[in-house]
Formats: sequence, C-alpha cells, structure tokens
Amino acid sequence: MKKTIYCKTVSKGMQAFYLKLENKEYFLFVQKYYRGVRDFFSRGRDLSELSTASSYHNMAVRRTATKLPSYLKYMEKELGVVIYDKKDRKKFNPRQYSRSVAQTKARQAMGEYYIDKEENLYA
Repeated sequence: MKKTIYCKTVSKGMQAFYLKLENKEYFLFVQKYYRGVRDFFSRGRDLSELSTASSYHNMAVRRTATKLPSYLKYMEKELGVVIYDKKDRKKFNPRQYSRSVAQTKARQAMGEYYIDKEENLYA
C-alpha cells in the first residue's frame, strides 16, 4: 500500500497538503505558499522518503516535512486509518522533534522534570 503526500495551490499564497492512501484522499493542512515546497511535493512524495527531513537543503521543505508526522498521527487517531506500520515507526528520525521537546527531555535527564505513567509532566 503506497502512502503519498502531495500539495496543491488552493488560492493565491496558500498550499494545501493531502495524503493519498488506498485511492482515498485525506486533507492534512494548509500553509503559506513556498515555491521550493511546491516543487518538492507537487508530484507527490512517498511517506518513507520523508524520514530523512534533516538532509533537505531547503529550510521551508525541512519545516514542512517536520510538521507532517504530527498531522499524520492525529489523522491516524481521529479517523482510525492505519498510516504508520510498526516498521514505519522505527524509521522515524528522532532529530525531527522540535527544540522544546528535546530541551524537555534533556531537562528530564538532568532531573529537573519527571514524567509519571500517565505522561504528565511535573517540575
């Protein structure tokens, strides 16, 4: 089953992103128009290609690629669609986390924060 992410220009200055899965099209999000992002995603990209977002030279493409996993996980939860298989989850690059999450994990390792079993964060 091929999972493809692509974008369309929906109005002047806006791009809409879609996931094509099993011949169905799912809307992901809309963002400001960037030519490099359009060039990269207009013909569609396989989901497995996006795990190497840190290697892209265009910052707009890199930022867009790091946004996608959170939108895909939300869709997976809300619609009940299986997007990430277990083997796809292993390919997820931990460097794609935002800086604040990385800082929180570093502070947790130093003992400033701790997380209980229900994933609640305490100072």
